[in-house]
Amino acid sequence: MRTPAGKITSVLESVPGIGKVFARKIVKALGGDTLRVLSEDHAKLCTVRGLGKVRAAAIMESWRKTPAKRGSRENEPKRVNIVDVVSRVVSLKPVGSGRFRGRCPFCNKTTPFFHVDSGKGFYKCLGCGKAGDVISFVRETERLDFAEAVETLGKRFDVSIEYE
Repeated sequence: MRTPAGKITSVLESVPGIGKVFARKIVKALGGDTLRVLSEDHAKLCTVRGLGKVRAAAIMESWRKTPAKRGSRENEPKRVNIVDVVSRVVSLKPVGSGRFRGRCPFCNKTTPFFHVDSGKGFYKCLGCGKAGDVISFVRETERLDFAEAVETLGKRFDVSIEYE
């Protein structure tokens, strides 16, 4: 799982030199890469519309100096690799960096139209059009509801599930 965009935005707003508008722009432009870019990729941060090189450098410096409100690695949720989940049902073959292909478990196509992208964490069948993430794959293949799918993944990959 990724850090929620709202959490990143609120932390960004607290960094000197970034207001609500720029915080939202940065998160929208960078998506899931926001934390990595703020920590180490000045060139990519400069591509956000309205930020120049100087302002991007100042933001990165302020981000590094900001107290660790963003949490540590041990507080982040453990991410389940979609390839590990899908490969239990489908025989996957690598077709690129972090990409895999196989026969779709949902339709009876004989050609490998079923694609899995481990970096983005989703699957897509070009034959029947089914697509989704790890949880939706478990829901579809094992005929479970959302809560049962999350619990099943938690048990299978030794991830503790906390209820509110």
